[in-house]
Amino acid sequence: MGTSGNEKRIAQKLLDLKERIERERSRRSELQGELKSVQKQLKQNYSVETVEAAEKMLAEMEQRLTTIEGDIKDKIEQAEKILEQGDE
Repeated sequence: MGTSGNEKRIAQKLLDLKERIERERSRRSELQGELKSVQKQLKQNYSVETVEAAEKMLAEMEQRLTTIEGDIKDKIEQAEKILEQGDE
């Protein structure tokens, strides 16, 4: 009789494991679809093939933005100095 109870528990664990595997497979398929969609958008919008290439492009764009922001600050400071000289 004890074996029957053990067999039922084992069978239930196996069923639970099978259900979990199926859920994970389904989730993996969803994620693969999302990845393909993102890759398609990256290719269409930015002409990059991979997420890694997009990350590299983003880093380059952020660096350019930082440079441009610095240039703008310098120009503002120069304009302020010219205006201060005009007030004197």
